[in-house]
Amino acid sequence: MLALMFAAVAAGLSPPVVPGDRIAWLGGTLVEQEIRSGDWEFEIARAFPGGKIIIRNLGWSGDTLLGEARAGFGSPTEGFKALVSQTMAMKPTVIWLQYGTNEAFAESLDIKEFRSRYERLLDALSPSKARFVLVIPPPVESRPSPLPDPGAVNGRLARIADEIRSLAASKGCSVVSLEKLWEGSPAGQTTNGLQMTPGGYRSTAAAFTKALGLASTTPTPLELANDGKETIDKFLPSPGNPRLVRTTGLGQGSHELLIDGEAVASADAAAWKEGVMVSKGAPWAQAASLREKIVAKNMQFFHRWRPQNETYLFGFRKHEQGNNAREIPQFDPFIEKAEAEIDRLSVPASVRYQIRKVSS
Repeated sequence: MLALMFAAVAAGLSPPVVPGDRIAWLGGTLVEQEIRSGDWEFEIARAFPGGKIIIRNLGWSGDTLLGEARAGFGSPTEGFKALVSQTMAMKPTVIWLQYGTNEAFAESLDIKEFRSRYERLLDALSPSKARFVLVIPPPVESRPSPLPDPGAVNGRLARIADEIRSLAASKGCSVVSLEKLWEGSPAGQTTNGLQMTPGGYRSTAAAFTKALGLASTTPTPLELANDGKETIDKFLPSPGNPRLVRTTGLGQGSHELLIDGEAVASADAAAWKEGVMVSKGAPWAQAASLREKIVAKNMQFFHRWRPQNETYLFGFRKHEQGNNAREIPQFDPFIEKAEAEIDRLSVPASVRYQIRKVSS
């Protein structure tokens, strides 16, 4: 967190996220579908243990700066009004705007018009008094034939990225660039160059947190004194990511590591001296619970703000079932309870590490 704050101060800008923030996250499919994995949001939660950060994912497939995809049965103008009203209703302290991907598919991209539309949206959202964070979208991932070469689209995305930086500088907004989102991950994180695979958000989580400027949350090697004392880590591990555990002074034979009484790894004395990779036990179980709670909260919020039968509840057929609209706010206490649990789970619990000899 300190590294993030220092970088922001050095640039004279507010950081993308600070403890206590209420984030409204706008954008297209890449934003919207993150609710199913929760991996990017998980990384934010574990980077700020007990930080009481609330994330309202308002992503919408096909979204643009005009909000046309949000229009429903209305006109494109209604879509823009919906985009603004949906965001303002969240009472955000910071708004992340992740636009440019869909606009880049227009072969006749007018970069001046793109900027004008962006400025119009920022002006419409300015009464919120929220900080603006302009997120530069990632390039389209290159995928095998028959999918087309993304070179032309990525060329337009590069122009869009430059324009976003220029706009941010003129408005005093922070910028988060996802231009290197695919670096460090194996190929094939998307199904078609745009939509993530089920594991794509997890594979790119490290690049995402780096783009946000978050301080490293990679667990350091644990030098185990084998005194049975409880240990509290600074951050939770990421699910599936191992941690190196070392200890010395063991006699010959096989020894197993217990975390809160659960045997999680076994090796001989020489291996423990060099270090053994551990990826299960209480800390990882807590991390998995945190991620699961984030996904559950996201789905509850999704049904809160985008109920499946919206036309019957609030639209032109509300005369048929509009009386059920009163049930939609009943999601709120469940969402608030889940967010309190997310905040609790983001704080690493104390755990007891012990080494026990199992054979000579």
